[in-house]
Amino acid sequence: MGENGLIGRINGQNLFKIAIFFGLLFLMVAPATAWEWTAHKKIVDEININLPSDVQKNLKPYLAVMKEGSTYPDTLPNDKINHGYPGSYSQTNTWLDNGKVAYEKGDYREAAWCFGVASHYITDTYSAPHCGWIKDKEKYWQIGNQLTPKKHDFHYSNLNNMLKYGNERGKDSITSWNKTEDSGIVQQDLNRGVSAAYIAILYHAHPSMLQNPEYYNES
Repeated sequence: MGENGLIGRINGQNLFKIAIFFGLLFLMVAPATAWEWTAHKKIVDEININLPSDVQKNLKPYLAVMKEGSTYPDTLPNDKINHGYPGSYSQTNTWLDNGKVAYEKGDYREAAWCFGVASHYITDTYSAPHCGWIKDKEKYWQIGNQLTPKKHDFHYSNLNNMLKYGNERGKDSITSWNKTEDSGIVQQDLNRGVSAAYIAILYHAHPSMLQNPEYYNES
C-alpha cells in the first residue's frame, strides 16, 4: 500500500471515530425523555405572540435567544430533579427573578434568555412524566412533540402554588394516560404548561398588566 493510501485509510478511520464520538455526545445531551427542543421552542413562540405589544416589542428581537434559553436546562448534567415539583421551584424562581431584574434594566437580551430558561422548568413541571411513573412515556413524548401548545386564561398568585398545581394536574394526567393513552391528555398538559409559563413571565416583565391577580384552577 502506498503512503497516500495509508494516510487516506488512517484519516478515514479517524473521521469515522470522530463521527461516532459526536453521535454519542448528541445522544447524551439530547433530551431523550422529555419534550424535544422543538417543542420547547414552540412553547416560546406561543408565549411571545400572546404578550402585550410593549413587552413583545422588547423581547421579540431576542426571540432566538429566548428559544435557546428554553432548551438550556436539558443540557445540564444531574438536573433531572429540577424538572418536576418541588425541585423546579427554586430554579424557576431564580430565573424569573433574574429575568425581571434584566428587563427592568432594559437588558432585554438577558431577560429573554432568563425567561426562556424559566419556561422550560415550568412546562416540564406540568408534563405528566415529570410528576411520577407513567406507562409508555416515550409515546407520550412523541405525541407531545407533534402538538402545538395553546395558551388559555390562567390567573397567577404565586409561583409555588402555580407549580404545585402543575404537579397535581400532572398526577391526574398520569392516571388518565395510563388508562387511555389519549393524545388529548398530552395536549392538556402542554396547554396548561404554556399558560402557566406565559403568566409567570408576564408577571415578572410587566406586573402592572395583572390587576389583582388571583390563582384559580383552570379546566
